[in-house]
Amino acid sequence: MQTNRAHALMFPNEPREIYLKFRGKKSHGNKIWEDDVKDDFAELRKHGLSHPLMDQIERTFNGSSAVNDRIHSKIR
Repeated sequence: MQTNRAHALMFPNEPREIYLKFRGKKSHGNKIWEDDVKDDFAELRKHGLSHPLMDQIERTFNGSSAVNDRIHSKIR
């Protein structure tokens, strides 16, 4: 469960690489990684847990700029 690992690491560290490494891949069933991560972020927020990295990752997942694509391709 790489999403759980990334979520857990987020609070003492910034695991941006983990979140972006699996971008565009399937995670559970037919669900894509980004949707799973965003759903998990929503669940964490329901429990009062938040981190600025969550907003940054969501913006990256929601954007399709050339800059984001270049960042993602370097992490693969």
